[in-house]
Amino acid sequence: MIEIIPSSPTESDVVTLKVEQTACFSGNDDVHFVNENPVFTVEITTGICFQPIPTLRESFQIGQLLPGNYTARIIFIEGPGPGASSGNIATEAFTVSGSQAKSIPTLDTISILLLTITLALTVGKFMGKKSITSQTR
Repeated sequence: MIEIIPSSPTESDVVTLKVEQTACFSGNDDVHFVNENPVFTVEITTGICFQPIPTLRESFQIGQLLPGNYTARIIFIEGPGPGASSGNIATEAFTVSGSQAKSIPTLDTISILLLTITLALTVGKFMGKKSITSQTR
């Protein structure tokens, strides 16, 4: 299983892959994270194994990514011996979206109307005082 964290990343998020896989692990397993942007691969190479061992749990931090489509996958490579196999265990496609621009605060129609009336009254009052001052001189 592959989990993308956060589940719907944006370009400003730090992306992490969380991997859980139950398979035949020997304890001498080699786990590698391969970054071949836009494909991120977790390679699990195991030695000879005769019984399933507890689930492998790993997290890999990718970091911030540009908007676009990406793929995460787990590849299992079984060690030497008869019946050894390898293959793609899980694949998860995900999309990184552009971060949403923050909106600029704006005034609604009523606020603009009130601002205009206030400005007109202020200017009118100022102009009226100036006229009165000129008349008294």
